[in-house]
Amino acid sequence: MKSRKIVSLILIAALCLGIVAMAAACKKSDSDVPTVISIKAELASDTAYKVGDEFDSSDITVTAALSDKTSRKVTTAAAIEYDLASLELDSEGKFTEAKEYTLKISFAGVSTELTFTVSEA
Repeated sequence: MKSRKIVSLILIAALCLGIVAMAAACKKSDSDVPTVISIKAELASDTAYKVGDEFDSSDITVTAALSDKTSRKVTTAAAIEYDLASLELDSEGKFTEAKEYTLKISFAGVSTELTFTVSEA
């Protein structure tokens, strides 16, 4: 009777180890997860800024090129960084000067620049 319990415990332990081993073998390694290699930013085609307009980052589409040769639109707006220091904005985020601007945009440690023009009101 005692030997049956020991054999049962050994079989259960072996089964658990087998399940753990299979799960570990199926898990993707970090090297299988694609990484961002570059980004591209585009201003919506119907966007035309004028002096007095408020800068709106939702007018910008950011697309990431990945290491697995695919690309994806970045939909997590909070993950995109905009370097607003290069823009002539007032305290309300409105353009104060008509000129061509170059905005630095970063995502996942990769950056690009977007150039656009703000015209007179």
